[in-house]
Amino acid sequence: MKAANQHHPIAALEAGYWCRAQTDEVEPNSEEATRLLDEMLNWYKVAARSGLPMAELAIAYCHETGLAVEQNKALAYSMYHDWRIEMTGPSSRGYRTNKPWITLGVEWRC
Repeated sequence: MKAANQHHPIAALEAGYWCRAQTDEVEPNSEEATRLLDEMLNWYKVAARSGLPMAELAIAYCHETGLAVEQNKALAYSMYHDWRIEMTGPSSRGYRTNKPWITLGVEWRC
């Protein structure tokens, strides 16, 4: 967790995965489950701010399924579609820097 706390993108993504896995160990819909899911989303956002593609996909999945956010399949599809274009386009090297869903009213806090 030390690297995640220093906002290392892959460590932050792994911390998000860990938080998600921990929800299987607690009562569904409990305060603890909600706290873990909120923390999961926070770590995904930390990783996504660095442009880590898998973190962006994890956030899209959260929107698709309603995990830690209000379910919004249209936004999830848009995020998946934009990610696919970015990763398969002519300049598909490196991490992504453009985050079009910010303009769709998604609020980012960390």
